[in-house]
Amino acid sequence: LPGLPRHALSYTPWRYSSSTDIYGTSGGWTQAINTGAGVIPGYRRATEPLRTFGAALANIPANQVERVKTDYATVELTDAANLHGIEVLGLQRAKAKANERAILELEAATLSTADEMNTHIAVLNKINAAGMMAVRASQDTNQLLIAVLDHQVAESKRRRDAEAAVISDHIAFRTRAAGPANSGIRGTTTVLSTFRMP
Repeated sequence: LPGLPRHALSYTPWRYSSSTDIYGTSGGWTQAINTGAGVIPGYRRATEPLRTFGAALANIPANQVERVKTDYATVELTDAANLHGIEVLGLQRAKAKANERAILELEAATLSTADEMNTHIAVLNKINAAGMMAVRASQDTNQLLIAVLDHQVAESKRRRDAEAAVISDHIAFRTRAAGPANSGIRGTTTVLSTFRMP
């Protein structure tokens, strides 16, 4: 087929993350999100450490302990989702150049006008190779989607916990504080509406 190479598609190369790393805290993160290596130390260096309460947990009022524990769990789950996302993205970026090279080679073979590249077997092999590349790309897409879903689930938990805390506070107010709060203002309307200047 004359002019076959003009059917070659252009592509957008992978973009890699970069940071200025002025204080030496973001370089490990950047390396991890570009390579999938050193994820935990890179993440720890760039994030505020999550310390444990230790013996101080006993100093928290009993009615607040469960909330403190679930808030702590939210940060732990967010950390896990972040680490997973960084690793998946880093591994995808790390193999991007090799994948691109394989795609370019298959494209060159597909667009070749050489007789040996266009036998029935050669054409079937190219079709099979393209099919396998599509399967691999689908796997990669699924991994990226799972990393996004991890993040969304952790964020959903954070929102759910915040809403549950508001409801719990409202219940506590209605149960314990409504009576005393109302007693301080009971009768105020009558006093104000019947007040007359002397």
